[in-house]
Amino acid sequence: MKSATKQGSRSFAWGFAAGLAPRCERPAPRKRGGEPVPACCTAPGSPPSLLGAMCSRASPRPRRCGAALVLVIFAVAFVAVLAVAVLDVAATDLGILRNHQNGLKALYAAQGGLNTAIASLRTDCQSSGTVSGTIGASGQYAALIENNLPLVTVTSTGKAAGFVRTVRARVVVAGPPFKAPFPVRVEWWREVAGVSLVP
Repeated sequence: MKSATKQGSRSFAWGFAAGLAPRCERPAPRKRGGEPVPACCTAPGSPPSLLGAMCSRASPRPRRCGAALVLVIFAVAFVAVLAVAVLDVAATDLGILRNHQNGLKALYAAQGGLNTAIASLRTDCQSSGTVSGTIGASGQYAALIENNLPLVTVTSTGKAAGFVRTVRARVVVAGPPFKAPFPVRVEWWREVAGVSLVP
């Protein structure tokens, strides 16, 4: 009788405890990697139970997504810095190329003034003074003829897009008894610095 009474009291106690235990209100556990993930069966704020402790032990660790986000941010920042550096180098190279082209345009304009002065000497061996003109849309030149027959010095300045280049040449002109067009021979020509005939 006593043993039966003890067994009945135990079963009553377990049944009473099971009746007081909160039911799981969370959705059914999901599967991850082929293994079921048990959901916690204890309600928030309720005292821990045996089943809740078992569920808490079997619950997986939280996912660590912060490290991946930090890596992505660093990768995007690195790519952005690299792109800015490449664009800066490209812009610098483009500026250098543009300046070189404008300098060549000014030099060609100066050489055009030199050729104009020589053409004037072929027509009139007594030509002197300044001849000027334009080349293209933005190039201009001015050439100074210093005539001391048979030696003539021609200084020509070309200007283009704010760049100025000056060349100087020594020319030998064969005057009378020759007739026009007079023979002209260029002894030498070179570029000079610090001289500008174009305002």
